[in-house]
This record gives sequence, structure tokens and C-alpha cells, in this order.
Amino acid sequence: MNAGCIDVGFGRVRLEGPNVKREVLRQEPLVLAMPCEHPLAADSSPISLTAIKPYPLLIYPCQPRPSYADQVLSICHDLGIELGTVHEVNEMQTALGLVAAGMGLCIVPAGVQKLRREDVVYRPLTEANAVSPIIMSTRLHDRSPDLLLLRSLIDEVYQQGSYPGKVAAPASPSQSQ
Repeated sequence: MNAGCIDVGFGRVRLEGPNVKREVLRQEPLVLAMPCEHPLAADSSPISLTAIKPYPLLIYPCQPRPSYADQVLSICHDLGIELGTVHEVNEMQTALGLVAAGMGLCIVPAGVQKLRREDVVYRPLTEANAVSPIIMSTRLHDRSPDLLLLRSLIDEVYQQGSYPGKVAAPASPSQSQ
């Protein structure tokens, strides 16, 4: 993007750059993924992250850093949760496969539930700060018609409420950078 070759990017990690505008489109709630037979899977009510302490936690990706893995670890740290065993894996699908195999629990964005794995159960989290931003990055002063059209389509999707984990309206221009 800094070189002017990329028009728009979407991600979860705020990376700084002098020629890049970042806009938090929304905060997606996080959920706890666990195998169907796990003791915490018996209930469907929201669960506190403090309940994960005795269980191995799977995080992803292990590279590059900073990443979504660092967001998860930071949330746990901010809550004073001292994690036991933490296993880093390369990608979300690997983490979910290991969850299904009973190798640990994983904190994932709510939209992951749409994958509909029959061997994994998801529980919402009670912590208000257990969210992950969805960030749109563009060139700092780009006002191209295509970019404006994309932004209006994003607004339309948010207004219709047809996305997983809806928790907030799109960020207002005063919330963007």
C-alpha cells in the first residue's frame, strides 16, 4: 500500500504507516471454540475467559508478528489471566482441527461459527473487551470512485445487519484515522 500498488486491504492488526489510512469498520466479538465433548461445552451460555486457565490454548498465526495471536494474548493479559499451556499454530483451520481433536481450546472471531464444524462447539464470552477489530486500510488521500463505491457497499451490508457477530454500526469518520 505504501508503494501505491494496493488500493485496499482488510485485516485485524493496526500496522502503522505514514501514507496509510486505517478505519475500524467494526469490532467483532470473540467466541471460545472447544471440542463437542469438552466439559465447558455442556452449557451454551456466555463463558468467562477465566474458565480457560486450566486448559491448553491454541493461538494463530505463529508468524508473522504482531498478529491476531497477539490480540488474544493481550486480552488475556489485560484481564489478569495467567495462561497455562499455549500452542502456536500457523492458521485458524489448523487450530480448529486441533480443537476438534481435543488438543485445546481456541479463541476465534464470531464469524468463524459459520464454518459449521460439527465437531466444534462455540460459546460467547462474557468479557466486553473480547473483540477483534476489522480494519480497512487504504492509501491516505485516496478518493477514487471504486474505493468510494466499496465503502458505500460496506455501509449497506452493515445497515442490513447481514454479517456474523453484529455488535456495532460502522465507524463514523471521527473514529477513523
